[in-house]
Amino acid sequence: MDHESFDRLARVMGAPASRRAALGALLGSGLAGAVGRGRVSAQATCPPPDNGVNRSGCDYTGQDFSSQDIHSSVYKNTIFRETTMALTDLHSSSMRGADFGDANLCRADLSSSVLREANFAGANLTMADLSSSGGCGSATFTASTTFCQTKMCNGSIRNDDCGSGTVCCIDADCPGGFICSNNICEPILG
Repeated sequence: MDHESFDRLARVMGAPASRRAALGALLGSGLAGAVGRGRVSAQATCPPPDNGVNRSGCDYTGQDFSSQDIHSSVYKNTIFRETTMALTDLHSSSMRGADFGDANLCRADLSSSVLREANFAGANLTMADLSSSGGCGSATFTASTTFCQTKMCNGSIRNDDCGSGTVCCIDADCPGGFICSNNICEPILG
């Protein structure tokens, strides 16, 4: 913002003017650039997800929330791209427009949630539970989304991407002498 725009904004904000004039100054100075874009701009710094909170518009790209209980929350337009959420409890949450692109949601509980317009492109949904969730018809699932023992919104099970062997999310899902590799228990070589 240049000096002239700042001075004009300071005068308007300091004067007993109407809200319409203040909004006009904000729009004119470029401070309200995110208004009207359709999606909430991600906040620069957000507290971590938790249960019973509103974290709409937050950006948690690449973070790890494995095995956490963060259910009954609002995650509208929240970004979880490339986030690890294996064994995470997200049930009964509102996740309209949330972006789970390339996230690991292996054995995550998203049941009884609002998933309208959520993006699951490239997400790993192995053993995930989406049952009784609403808005799945408008959610994005692509050919790169992994489905194996995935409980869908309507209660059906999708096994499109199950390979041979025991399905797993973490090494603890495998018997002794095996590790979890690409969601399949494989023998430890050594």
